[in-house]
Amino acid sequence: MKKILNIHSHLNLEQRDDTIYSTIYPKLPKASIKYGSIGIHPWYIPPLEEINWENFVEEARKNKIIVIGECGLDTFSEIPLDTQIKVFQKQIEVSEMLKKPLLIHMVRTTDELLAIRNQLNPTQPWIIHGFRGKPQLAQQYYRHEMYLSIGSKFNTKTVLAIPLNKILLETDESDETIDSLVDRIAQLKKISPQTLIKQIYENTESIFFR
Repeated sequence: MKKILNIHSHLNLEQRDDTIYSTIYPKLPKASIKYGSIGIHPWYIPPLEEINWENFVEEARKNKIIVIGECGLDTFSEIPLDTQIKVFQKQIEVSEMLKKPLLIHMVRTTDELLAIRNQLNPTQPWIIHGFRGKPQLAQQYYRHEMYLSIGSKFNTKTVLAIPLNKILLETDESDETIDSLVDRIAQLKKISPQTLIKQIYENTESIFFR
């Protein structure tokens, strides 16, 4: 079994083989990482004519890149939403072409996100990262066959409602270690950390190493 415990981290001070390290394009992943993701973040979209999609695909195609993203839609971004949508849709195309899951940054754009999903009908897994929403919103995403990743800040009721066979964890930019987050989530779920880790390994293998 290939083991992924932390599906999204921007920090690699303590580099681990069970972590997917995220790179915001046009920066490139460090050569030393085992697993990575690459995407154009909705806060940092350059002028469209400056995006080298051929190079992006070349980088995304590399074996160590197992996720496309983070990418998505954010109403707090200074980038116009129509531009965000164009860049997001292009990265969905890359995800589908390379058959790699999509990691999504989504802030107050649920309707737009679901409309795009219904329009494009993607075949690759979609993961909402850093999910803090209520259980009702979580159920809405699950009905659309999407995954949710839980970070250091979360809605306790949502975590309690998430089935173990769907739970994913991440540290993002937090100073909290993945081991500490595992302990907190395991305590909430009233299971041992070892049981939670084993389940996350199974969940991530089914998503990233199908």
